[in-house]
Amino acid sequence: MKRALRSGNGGTWGVPGGNQDPEDGGDLSRTAFREAAEEMQPVPEVAVRGHFLTRRGKRGQKHFTLFVCTVTEAQRGEWAPRLDTHEHTEWRWFPAGDVAAAAAAPDSWVHPVVRLAFTENRADLDGLLAGGGV
Repeated sequence: MKRALRSGNGGTWGVPGGNQDPEDGGDLSRTAFREAAEEMQPVPEVAVRGHFLTRRGKRGQKHFTLFVCTVTEAQRGEWAPRLDTHEHTEWRWFPAGDVAAAAAAPDSWVHPVVRLAFTENRADLDGLLAGGGV
């Protein structure tokens, strides 16, 4: 999803995100799906392939867990999110290889959290992406 210009990191492409709430019961995947629903409507039932931790901040104090899921062609064709336009202006699907290449570029269009995920966790990410359908 493309961040609105008025938001932090405006104009970059990223993923839904936010903070864990007490209602999530400490379950990070529940947090991820709740945040996705808040930002673009409930997502279809997808298979979670795995996840990994990315850290940001001056001292690495900000922790972000990113989930990698399998989304079938049929799911992509049937699902049309309704964005929270205060946060995002548009959405689209990107091949993982395109995101990886963009994340490595100095003038990247990729949101910093996603950029870190693709650069700092490259070996883990490559393993999760193996087999396609992501």
